[in-house]
Amino acid sequence: MVDKIIDEFDRDIEAHHADRGEPGSFTRAYIRATMSPISSTPERQDRLGAALIAAAAGQPALLAPLHAAADRWQRRLEGDGLDPTVATLLRLACDGLWLCDLFGLAPPSAALRASLEDRLELLASQALNEAAGR
Repeated sequence: MVDKIIDEFDRDIEAHHADRGEPGSFTRAYIRATMSPISSTPERQDRLGAALIAAAAGQPALLAPLHAAADRWQRRLEGDGLDPTVATLLRLACDGLWLCDLFGLAPPSAALRASLEDRLELLASQALNEAAGR
């Protein structure tokens, strides 16, 4: 189940990674994959949440592939041309939203979600402009 979560998110990142090679392209794809997932449905999210809770509680070692994937995504974000602090801040915002969705913790409405996606992408663009101005 954990491997399936990773594979789906990797596929979503690749599907949203249109401007490869440009600074910030992976960060934008990460934001889009989180905010507008292609591979997942609400019902699937419910099952994933239950599976992650069970894995974390009963056999934390089952989360090792997720730890490795998160480290891989973090390294790519840090090397994406943005200030690593900003890239990490954007990842943490995305991961927080993912957890809210996964566990049903006051997920934002569709309209607010779209606004959040726009704002996160704007923050990424601003960070790129700042990096280019240095």
